[in-house]
Amino acid sequence: PSVTKGIAKAWCKVAGSDGALETGSYGISSTSRNSTGVYKIFWNPDFSGTNYVVMTSQLNVNTDHIAVQDSRATTYALLEHTNSSGTASDKNMMCVAFGEVE
Repeated sequence: PSVTKGIAKAWCKVAGSDGALETGSYGISSTSRNSTGVYKIFWNPDFSGTNYVVMTSQLNVNTDHIAVQDSRATTYALLEHTNSSGTASDKNMMCVAFGEVE
């Protein structure tokens, strides 16, 4: 397994409107938009456990929005985006993950 600490194991850009994976990703097999503001990121290779970190950032946002990790498994992470009022919203995002992969 890959145990090099401090090196990103996966990264991507995702289109908020449909969850499409943009070019230039690494360590991601696919993405999906499950519902408004909810995205699933599938890893490749999988993480060896659920003790990993996912950092997200929304792109081209001129108002207060929040991106949080809702849940994670060895094969995917579920990310949710909301505005400052807590309403789900679709926004383009970047994602990077750190942890041990299989």
